[in-house]
Amino acid sequence: DVHKRFRTEAHPCAASRFNERFLLSLALCEACIVMDDELNILPISSHMWSITPVPALE
Repeated sequence: DVHKRFRTEAHPCAASRFNERFLLSLALCEACIVMDDELNILPISSHMWSITPVPALE
């Protein structure tokens, strides 16, 4: 059991928070863009609003 060393009498249940911490770290990263399956940019952070489209090359 990987959480065995984190359990104490005061805290008998260790919660897995990897996903929550991972998503919060992505929100702080200005070089990360999160998109859905239709390639829409998901606004997980305020720096997403400063992204501007690049004209397509023809």
